[in-house]
Amino acid sequence: MKVSAPRVRLTSAAALCALAVASTLAACSTGPAQNAGVFMAPSPNFDPYPSDGSPGVVPYFEWVDETHFTMSTWNSRAQCGSGAPTVVAASTTELHIHYAITDRDAVCEASERTLGYEFELPEDATGRPLQITVTAENMKHVDHGTLE
Repeated sequence: MKVSAPRVRLTSAAALCALAVASTLAACSTGPAQNAGVFMAPSPNFDPYPSDGSPGVVPYFEWVDETHFTMSTWNSRAQCGSGAPTVVAASTTELHIHYAITDRDAVCEASERTLGYEFELPEDATGRPLQITVTAENMKHVDHGTLE
């Protein structure tokens, strides 16, 4: 029998900062934006190193329920100093997730680990599949994904 830990939704800035410190993330903002992702463990279905030798799918998206989805990805230096990523609907079938820098003086570690965020689906995103772009303020690379 597989037992999983209960899912906890953090809503206060203090709780988010405590979790960020506990997981060695570098920055805490003054509070999460309404459309901010909630930090969580990556999905157990996220495989950054597939055994077939193909490149891993990063970021990896999956549904939690009809109004929430998760993004599992790598922690990277581009995210260093950023607050929680935020999601907006660019159209009925397009989402944009963005990491904005909130602490330009953050001390960053050069580690690679996986992490996850849970997002509430914006009300305007009614079409399926959803095409998703992920950007970071200090990174030229743009990630793409699809949520079926």
